Amino acid sequence: MESNDRRTRILVAGAIGALSALVVAISDILLLGIDASGSEAAEKEIRELVADKGGVELLLGAFGAYGIFLLIVGYWHWYTAAKPEARRGMIVALGFLAAGLVSGGLFHFALGPIGLAMNESAGEIDPAVSDEIYDALAYQYIVPLYAVAMGCIAIASVIFIYQVVRGRTYFPRWFALSAPLCIWPLSSVITYLLPAPIGGFAISSFHWPTIVAFLLSTHLLLARRPVGDTVDTAPGPDGSVPERLPEPQMR
Repeated sequence: MESNDRRTRILVAGAIGALSALVVAISDILLLGIDASGSEAAEKEIRELVADKGGVELLLGAFGAYGIFLLIVGYWHWYTAAKPEARRGMIVALGFLAAGLVSGGLFHFALGPIGLAMNESAGEIDPAVSDEIYDALAYQYIVPLYAVAMGCIAIASVIFIYQVVRGRTYFPRWFALSAPLCIWPLSSVITYLLPAPIGGFAISSFHWPTIVAFLLSTHLLLARRPVGDTVDTAPGPDGSVPERLPEPQMR
């Protein structure tokens, strides 16, 4: 029964994480995706990307913030995979990660109303005044939120990478590369190189590899045998097969 409960918790957390990342990626496309190459889209400011979006697109895109909040459920795999000596460190990492995701969600949600306001006021107020309003929002709200989000997520990633590389989790060492600090910039570089029209939509989100990361973490955790089996078939960080490892619990 305990084994089945463990598998269910791992599967549910992984599924919520992967689906949430997909929802965020789709909402990013609704908010910021355009028919252009990745490099062309990257050169545009947010105000230009939301300028031609309809109200429904902007509102649906903004509500993708809830998907960002739910990503923390999938990242609970970090704690599940932690060996006893790493669990405190993983709790700290998840704390920073949660703070970053909340800030990122607030940043994401703000883009919808800002886009609606800009589009509704187009042609009715002086463009210079509109630019001043946007700049005020950007530097007093959007940029600080984004900076806090990326800073907290970077700290969480460094802690996770350290724990995995040191062999203090049941993940193989190569899985350290699944940290947001590694895969999000890589996703941006790859999508930057994509041609139109795929590039202009794909580069709007860096969460595509996050989906893969959650699927991989789910597979790696399920590959471990529960307590009571004589041999754990999941490879350790050094590639060896350990004997009867204690089961990490999702708490």
